[in-house]
Amino acid sequence: MAGKFEIYQDPSGGYRFCFSADNGQNIPSPDAYRTEDEAREQVESLRSNVSPRSRPTD
Repeated sequence: MAGKFEIYQDPSGGYRFCFSADNGQNIPSPDAYRTEDEAREQVESLRSNVSPRSRPTD
């Protein structure tokens, strides 16, 4: 998966991640996680479960 994930703490104290695609598009996570480790686990799950072949080809 090309692009980069950033994990950050939101103003309410939850942890979120944002995916920054190579084309400049930023996609924030819709959910807040209680700990940074929980957010990191979600990022790792996305990395391991999303295949480049699952992207649409326009």
